[in-house]
Amino acid sequence: PILEMEESEFTLGESIEIKGWIEYSGAPATDVLVNVKLSGPNQNLLYDEFTQSDGEGKFSKIVQISNDMVGNYIIDVTSFCKEEHRNICTHQSTQKIIFVDESGNIIPSWIKNKEGW
Repeated sequence: PILEMEESEFTLGESIEIKGWIEYSGAPATDVLVNVKLSGPNQNLLYDEFTQSDGEGKFSKIVQISNDMVGNYIIDVTSFCKEEHRNICTHQSTQKIIFVDESGNIIPSWIKNKEGW
């Protein structure tokens, strides 16, 4: 799976879209089972749901971030092999770390980029 999430900092209680696409042999893969997980700062599993890639190989899930845990969260996305490819395919995973803070503590990326942070 290839995650397409530009932002990596969020605010407590915010809803985030975990999205991306599935590639197989250099092309988008349709109807692939995708597992989306979100773990909190203390490694507890907060979200664990399945979806499928669409006709363009894309997937998306909306996840609500907890209101009480500031810190690093881990997004873990795993794509599972289609039945007809099981003998030549292995499950693939990718991870992204995001940071969640209280409202007002996050510096917008456009300011960081302008100031060179």
